[in-house]
Amino acid sequence: TLQAWLDAHPATGRIPIASSARLIQVQPANNPVLANGDTLRFPQQPRTITVMGAVGQACVLPHVPQRDARDYLRDCRPSTLADRSDIFVIQPDGRVQQLGIALWNRADPQAIAAGGTLFVPLRAPLLKRLDPLFNSDFAAFIATQPINP
Repeated sequence: TLQAWLDAHPATGRIPIASSARLIQVQPANNPVLANGDTLRFPQQPRTITVMGAVGQACVLPHVPQRDARDYLRDCRPSTLADRSDIFVIQPDGRVQQLGIALWNRADPQAIAAGGTLFVPLRAPLLKRLDPLFNSDFAAFIATQPINP
């Protein structure tokens, strides 16, 4: 469940940084100062993607280069509570993208990088009174988690 996943993943303070030395040189904001206790982590190259959220069971699937994020839903079926219009793609560098998947709002094909996560949101009417930003906030929280190889 989402609750169990959340309980097992504390806030990390992860801050993705640009890995290009030239970019860091011309944009000092991309070169944060390290403090005592900060850790630099360079994960191994992952070979999988994770599909989670409103799915029957979270899935770890082999990464297929250039495969559209939507196509992974064939291998990890959304539950009856899933939003049928949108998904969230969380790239390993921390970028979060909300993509339309219905016929009326379909986004251009979007590949998900190895190590990325596909978050299937809950239907908006289920969350309207409770927290209308739950899905986007949850996707943003996933982006703070370390990459699993």
